[in-house]
Amino acid sequence: MGFSVEGKGVVHSYVEVYHPIQPAFQDKVPYMIVLADLDSRKSEPSDRDALRVAGNLMTADDEFSPPEMMKRV
Repeated sequence: MGFSVEGKGVVHSYVEVYHPIQPAFQDKVPYMIVLADLDSRKSEPSDRDALRVAGNLMTADDEFSPPEMMKRV
């Protein structure tokens, strides 16, 4: 079962990664990891609950976002 969600919500916490532990991410630093509640899933199962996700903050072009983008989320 899959569903799509809009990428808007409330950021609860974030971290800026400077030292990746995976070699594949060496050329991507710094990148952002966020913990956020997505607006599009609120009211399921109650009006106080939302879909809380952790993941990388990405640009519309599917690239890791620069740290400055956090100010606009």
